[in-house]
Amino acid sequence: MAIVIEDSPPNLQESGFELYMERRQRGIVGRFFETLGQLLGLLFGGAFASVREKKARGEGRSTGILLLEFVLIFTWPFLNKKIISQSFPVQFRLRLEQLGPTYIKLGQILSLREDLLPRSITDELKHLLDKLPAVSYERLKELIVESLHRPLNTMFVWIDPIPLGSASLAQTHRARLVTKEKVVIKVLKPGVRKLVETDTRLLRFFGTILQFFIGRYQPKRLINEFSSYTLREVDLRFEADNAETFAANFKNEPNIRFPKIYHQYSSKDVLCMEYFKGVKPDVHIHKKLSEKQREKVIELGVRAITEMIFRDGFFHADLHPGNIVIFSDGRVGFIDLGMVGQFYRDMRKRMFYYFFSLIMGDVSSAARYLSSLAIPAKGTDIDGFRRAVANLYSRWLTTPNFYEFSLGQVILQSILMAGQFRIEYPAEILLMIGGGW
Repeated sequence: MAIVIEDSPPNLQESGFELYMERRQRGIVGRFFETLGQLLGLLFGGAFASVREKKARGEGRSTGILLLEFVLIFTWPFLNKKIISQSFPVQFRLRLEQLGPTYIKLGQILSLREDLLPRSITDELKHLLDKLPAVSYERLKELIVESLHRPLNTMFVWIDPIPLGSASLAQTHRARLVTKEKVVIKVLKPGVRKLVETDTRLLRFFGTILQFFIGRYQPKRLINEFSSYTLREVDLRFEADNAETFAANFKNEPNIRFPKIYHQYSSKDVLCMEYFKGVKPDVHIHKKLSEKQREKVIELGVRAITEMIFRDGFFHADLHPGNIVIFSDGRVGFIDLGMVGQFYRDMRKRMFYYFFSLIMGDVSSAARYLSSLAIPAKGTDIDGFRRAVANLYSRWLTTPNFYEFSLGQVILQSILMAGQFRIEYPAEILLMIGGGW
């Protein structure tokens, strides 16, 4: 059998990917000072941005601003001039990007937290890099062999040297097995797991300290939840398990597909899964599909979402058009299953009553069930929240244009209102809302 693993692959840069540079791994002390340096840079850079904004509004001659300017003079030589010349939200994004994969992932999660952060910051965090530097083809082959402990030509007859995608933690490539099946290989980038483990230890330390100062926002709980999800994402065996759980849940529904996992070619660092040949849902595909095909795709999508949440309590928490595949025969497939959420029976029941009340126009019951999903906190104004949500639902029910004020928008707005009343929601609710649902 001819092996066609390429020796002279196309240049990564020519394909739009920067080359991933492996850095010397810092210990926890070195990483602490690196992280602290970026945080201090953000603090002083934010102060410079605040002074600029005050001056732009004609408030730059107050004693407080003049004193702040004097203090900032001494920090000027130590700061990155290109970064501190930006607005605070842009500085925040750039600092996260410089800190690497863990903080990029943290920023992507924070971009969903409009209940905690100003809209200007969450909007900027949505621009975090989504096409990140990729490992070279030669290094990729080494990583696969090192992880699976088998010669490459006993597993694959072809690997595409250009990645399908490259995210903060891993990158994916098309390939063909020696048994002829078309697959996708997902490979964890070198050094990422150790970096994430170190960063999450530091984040938990910072979360414990922040809990004393901004306890109402529950930073310790939020960071612990983020750390748990991220540590699972750097062990690709969890994604393999997720794919098989979804496949088992939908085993009697052949029109809703999840990729087959090839365990003999998978490990903690490498995931080999079935390649789905299809198209992503977008405006162009919408125009090409017939009305009957569109109805089938929509029906399958709605059914899959409903059954994941209300029947199984196990749902895809990173659902966007890039993670959905439409097959030529109208079937629907779901990929990139690393991030999932889970609802237990009681929560599923309350969520069902919430959606049912909302759709039936019972705004007071909908508001009551939504507030029952919240986590009580000190200073929570639950009655004020119920009144505000009920008012929002009443406006939605009487709106003349559901395209401008859809059901999805009204649910998202009601969740985001929680911060005004010091109300928090379980991570699973936020994953469902922020994950594209």
